[in-house]
Amino acid sequence: QRRVHGGPFHLAVIMANDSEKFDFLYDLKRVPCVRETILWSYGIAAVGGVQKYIRTKDVRASVVASLPWFMIGGLASWFLCRQNFVRQRQQHQMLYDIQYQKMLQKHEQLSEYYTKKVESGELPPPEEFEKQKLLRARELEAQEKLSKASS
Repeated sequence: QRRVHGGPFHLAVIMANDSEKFDFLYDLKRVPCVRETILWSYGIAAVGGVQKYIRTKDVRASVVASLPWFMIGGLASWFLCRQNFVRQRQQHQMLYDIQYQKMLQKHEQLSEYYTKKVESGELPPPEEFEKQKLLRARELEAQEKLSKASS
């Protein structure tokens, strides 16, 4: 990509190169808590504006009064939503770790079980097992081809 130094195009090229950093601004659905924050902000601002309008009967004053409510509501709902999001993420990570540890334990138990079976001669070694598995797969493919050819 050609870089133009100086002039208005320089900034455009730099912004085009750094656009991956700011992709979240164009796709707000990917950012957790944005929707909830916006909805709560509008709701709180509407309640604050209506309350001011009922007291003063002045539309301009009610709009001006609703702006701080919008900001306060947005910040509060963002903080609470992010706090809940982080807590849920930690719980999910903890559950994932527990399941992973259980899976490792089960794998270790099965590995020990099959090792004992192979050592005692009840099961074939893994190499033989893989060979048998491949042979079965080839037989099945041959049967499918025959059945398709006869149809």
